[in-house]
Amino acid sequence: MKTARETGDMGPVLKIVDHIAAEGDQDREFVLALALFRHQLFAIEAGDESTMKAFGELMQARFSPEILDQVMMFSMLTAGLRQGWLPADDYDKLSAYLADKDAGLHAQLDKVERRAA
Repeated sequence: MKTARETGDMGPVLKIVDHIAAEGDQDREFVLALALFRHQLFAIEAGDESTMKAFGELMQARFSPEILDQVMMFSMLTAGLRQGWLPADDYDKLSAYLADKDAGLHAQLDKVERRAA
């Protein structure tokens, strides 16, 4: 992903994204946005501010607010499942977001504890 950003050639990345999207029956834009977000997080962890900023700008320019919300909510659910809980505010946002989504996602949220601040 970083090479693609540096060279401007997203071709190899898009092939991988298309494969993942087809395998998981997911929207291509969501998969690409999620990949960019993960690489932005890796850059943050590595202290690479320029890469973090570049991925953030690319995401803001390329994706709709709906796709970005979907990525954030998916990431929040993943974090909650990983640690077993979410702060009440995050849990409530996620619960509201999932209100009209797939029942399987609600089942996943049921595994996450809602903790008061």
